[in-house]
Amino acid sequence: MAACSGAGAPQGAANATLEKPTKFFVSEYDVAADLPVLDPALAANLKRQLPGLTDDAAQIEISRRVSAAIAEATVAALRQSGIQAAQGGGEILRANEIGLMVSGKIVNSAEGAAQRRPPGAPVVAAQTTLTYYVDPNSRIVDTFTTDSDLGRATAPARRPATAGAPGGTQRLSPDIDAKARGLGRAIAERIVAFAAEKGWIKAPAVPASPRRY
Repeated sequence: MAACSGAGAPQGAANATLEKPTKFFVSEYDVAADLPVLDPALAANLKRQLPGLTDDAAQIEISRRVSAAIAEATVAALRQSGIQAAQGGGEILRANEIGLMVSGKIVNSAEGAAQRRPPGAPVVAAQTTLTYYVDPNSRIVDTFTTDSDLGRATAPARRPATAGAPGGTQRLSPDIDAKARGLGRAIAERIVAFAAEKGWIKAPAVPASPRRY
């Protein structure tokens, strides 16, 4: 798996004194419609199992599963760093609580969107937004982009596992699942670094460094 890198927008001094959120939420990322098929093996299996399934419908379902894997991995990595994050859109945030919402979109990377993709160029990018909620106000406190090889075939596609009996829920192909979760962990690293900068948690023992997944 290749290394994930990201670039974040500079933050103003006003953000330095933000009170620690009482709740952290990670929503599933939106996925741009113009992305390449992220899991061709799963797409083929879905179309075999569901005759009449269109390419667009298969892509939507695969995008949903990739987004869910990214969010799950992000939450797990945040919890390992001492941030009690949860998946969702902050629906249960109460009036007296402070929330930090992680959201974003998976898009073609700027470099990879070129008609001729240079060898080794990232395929997609996760554009992440951190929104700080203090009832009734909200404001964006950080944005950053993380590149990924998700969507690039690095080995012959392996048939996705099927849960239960034939016709059960198809899982992402192992390599696609691994890349999606690697991207989620890379996103979490950036959030952990931001939280440490604000004094919400202790700084990681090893500072987060730009990497590519």
